[in-house]
Amino acid sequence: MSKRPRTEPRFNNRSKYVFVTCYDEPLRLLEVDLSLLSNCASGNECLLYKTIVNDAPDTLADGTEFWRSSLCRSTLRSLIESLRCRRLVVTKDVTVDEMLAVLEHQGIDICSSVTRNPESKVVCTGNLGFKHTSEDISASLFNICNTFVSAITKWVLLWDIMDAVAHGRLSRAACSALSNRIYICFADPPVIFRSENAAVAMPRAHRLCEQWPLWLEQTVIAIGIRSWELASAGELSPSACNHDAFVRLVSSVESDPLGPVFLVAYDHPRVFCGAEDSAMLSKGEMYARRIRSTVASARMRSSATLHGGSSSSSASSSDTQFNYAEAIILFAEQQAESVIRYSQLFSGVCAPGGNSAERQALSRALSQRKMRLVSWVETREERFERGIVPLVFPPHFRARQQKPEDVTGPACLVEIDRG
Repeated sequence: MSKRPRTEPRFNNRSKYVFVTCYDEPLRLLEVDLSLLSNCASGNECLLYKTIVNDAPDTLADGTEFWRSSLCRSTLRSLIESLRCRRLVVTKDVTVDEMLAVLEHQGIDICSSVTRNPESKVVCTGNLGFKHTSEDISASLFNICNTFVSAITKWVLLWDIMDAVAHGRLSRAACSALSNRIYICFADPPVIFRSENAAVAMPRAHRLCEQWPLWLEQTVIAIGIRSWELASAGELSPSACNHDAFVRLVSSVESDPLGPVFLVAYDHPRVFCGAEDSAMLSKGEMYARRIRSTVASARMRSSATLHGGSSSSSASSSDTQFNYAEAIILFAEQQAESVIRYSQLFSGVCAPGGNSAERQALSRALSQRKMRLVSWVETREERFERGIVPLVFPPHFRARQQKPEDVTGPACLVEIDRG
């Protein structure tokens, strides 16, 4: 291919067909109607049209002229069809979000055509006449499964148990595991209290601290350990409890690759802890106690003020500490509520034989990390009959006095290649 020298604009507004190429198929020409590109819904010429009009074309060996679109073929087809139909058209392998970003980059306002035609709507070509989500379900499912497998690799308790079994320090009654196999039960999510009458109920953070369920305690302990780690790295003051400290701590937790199950990295019972790990766990427990007591004392102080008690001269400092503690409690609740409902996702109730697409995706994700999904146990009753004591995932999704074998939800036997 040879490059022709730059020329003056060579096209007018008459219908004219030209060839363009796409970066994923650079040798495959696609014919484009210039009138579509020049008469966009917004009344402006799009970026691709300006490129064709103002830039010199490339040429093939046979003299055929073409322009490079800098788009992939499926995106370019969606762009042309959207302009042709005067509404957003999303073809196969392109999401709505991607298409909207391309239209914005090209300078095309598809909303202008929608304004002129109120009945306009998103059109997705393919086997379905409509599509109510722009997300690729298979990609989303892969990400969920991959996150779970990553959680396994960082789950301290899981590796502690298998190591203990390998060295003969753990009985089968404690957990059904071998040195390279372990049962994992996907627990149903805990019931999080919801007030029916918010006007008369006590503030939400106070109620949560009063109940102090296991999921809340474990999440706040994990947040406390993360706070201690940031303080040890010099990124946070150990005693900071203001807005900036909260924002930095939340940012660290939310950016964790494991998402809301980040606490598996801190799931380390003291029976398996060395001196260093025990000290780290103590930092998290102290943090959780301080958060809980701050919220509780604020409630008592508020009650005393209502009954005529005098306010302290350090009220401003106390208010800051309370606001921080309350925000931590509510953030911990948000983290628990955003955990994927694995027990429902991998239930297999709608698939014959339990071989659902979700379970197949999980098996593939495990195999990529040298792990193997051996089998499933569907119910708690079946586990009880077989004497299976699983490891609960997520580890904080059970009642405080609930035994692992009493947790509902499907369980899977995972084999790990440990070399």
